[in-house]
Parts: sequence; C-alpha cells; structure tokens
Amino acid sequence: MRSTFQLILTATFGIIISITILSYYGGDNWKLDLLSHFKVQYIIALMSTTLLGAVYIRKKIILLAFPLILLLSWDIFPFFFPQNSSIDSSNSISISSINLLSSNGEFEKVSAYIDSKNADILVLQEFTELWRLMLEPQISNYPHLYEIPRTDNFGIAIYSKYPFHDVDVVYYDKVGAPSIECSLVLSNQKIHLVATHPVPPINQEQFDSRNNQLKQIAQKVSGFNGETIVIGDLNTSSFSKHFKQFRHYSNLRDSRDGFGLQASWPTWFRMMKTTLDHCLISEGLTVNNRETGPFIGSDHLPVYVELGLKKSL
Repeated sequence: MRSTFQLILTATFGIIISITILSYYGGDNWKLDLLSHFKVQYIIALMSTTLLGAVYIRKKIILLAFPLILLLSWDIFPFFFPQNSSIDSSNSISISSINLLSSNGEFEKVSAYIDSKNADILVLQEFTELWRLMLEPQISNYPHLYEIPRTDNFGIAIYSKYPFHDVDVVYYDKVGAPSIECSLVLSNQKIHLVATHPVPPINQEQFDSRNNQLKQIAQKVSGFNGETIVIGDLNTSSFSKHFKQFRHYSNLRDSRDGFGLQASWPTWFRMMKTTLDHCLISEGLTVNNRETGPFIGSDHLPVYVELGLKKSL
C-alpha cells in the first residue's frame, strides 16, 4: 500500500505534467495563455518531482517526464547562449526602459537609477504628471523628449540625447494605450524606435487587444527601412505563442539572447518572476550589454541595454 508521501508526490507530479502541457496550448484563451509565462518554474518543479519520483515511486517515471523537460529546455536555454556577432563600439547607443508603476512613491530610488545609468535614451511607462515633476532633474538632461502623461497606468514618455524625427503617437488597438514611434540617426544609419505598453491580458477583451497590438506593430516594423528597436513592457513573456509570433512576423530578435532570462516581473513574488519587459532589435544591431536593474519600488525591474551597429564586412 502506497504511503501518504508517495500519493502526494504522484498527485503533484501529475498536476505539474498537466499544467506544463496546457501551457503550450494557450492559443486564443487568455486563461491558458497565462500558464505559458512560467516555464522556468515548471522545469524546476518537474525536474525536482521527477527525481523524487524515480527514488520513491519507480524509475520509469523519468521516461514520462523527459520529453517535457526537453521541450521546456528548448524554450529556455537559447537565452543563455551568446550571439557571435562583432560590435563596433564607436557606434553605440544605450537605452533604458522603466515601468515606473504609477502609484510608486520611491522617487529617490528611480532618480538614482536613472542617474547611475545615464542612458542615451530613456523610455518611461506608467508615466504621470507627478512622475514628470519628481523626475524633472533627470529629465532636464535630455534635450529631446516626447511625453504623454496620463492618470491611469498607460502614460508613456521618451527622452533622448540624440535628436529624433518623425515622432508619432499611435493607438494600435481601440482598447490599447498610446505608443510612441520615432526615428534617430546613429553614424548615418537611421534607427526606428517604437516604445509601447499594451494592456495586461487580464480578461478576454484585453488579451485580444494585447495580441492585436503586437500583430499591428509586427506588421508595421517589418516594412521599416533601416534598423528597428521595439521596447517596453509588452505584458507577455517570451514563452507565449503570441510573443513568438510577434518575433517571427516582425523579423526582430530578442536582446536577451546570450544574456539569460533577466526576469523583470513581479518584484513582489520572486519565485514566480518572468520577463515582461522587452527590447527587440533588428539584425543590423548588436547587443554589447543587457541587464535588469535593482528594485526601485515598482512591480517591474528596469531594463538597460547597450546596442551597437554591426560592422560592415
């Protein structure tokens, strides 16, 4: 007769197996899509219960878990392999993206982080009139700016040390929030920048809105001439089917490749952290450095990326 421990372990193993499988079948169901964001947690839980199951239940349990562990590894491990591309350090630009959290009161922490990175381009989300007032000393260091402060969680702003052109405010979806599109020139090379923050997929309507926004951006940037950067809190992890489609149709790559997962949300629940804050780039750009910043009072960690233009062969 099985012990209570064996029964609990068997049930836990079955639940983890079921959730892992369901996480790959989110499709157009917002609840199932939410399961896709925690693949790292699934592989840790699956490997742990498989090891215990092999010891306390039967060794053949490994054969059942192995295909799923391999599938999860396929999603996770590529982020840890560096890209073999040379970087022309004389043609470099740094960019920082921060989801401030509109209700965040840690103004000094945010100010100190912005000062410490001194990025060439600063993108702020959940930007309010109060945040504009509290960050005025930092904002004054940027001669070029475009701001859309709002009272909700979808204000957005761009600050730049480089002149930017063709500035446009775009609403990709009727439910969605404003995005800012602009372009700048680095060493005679035009670079398109899209700063965006889709609504969180907390119901079917907002789930559809987020997905539509990603589709619209992908369609638009795929037709750009020059290099492209898409940056912001995309309210999806890289494990979602919809994020993978976005990468495919936009022809952009993840700046995290070779730098690890760099989970950025939620800061208040470390065990469930995943990556919602992204910087995607076109093939003509390389990544010199990418990192997440310290806790600054927001539910998101800030993102800092140093980019360069690929050397001409």
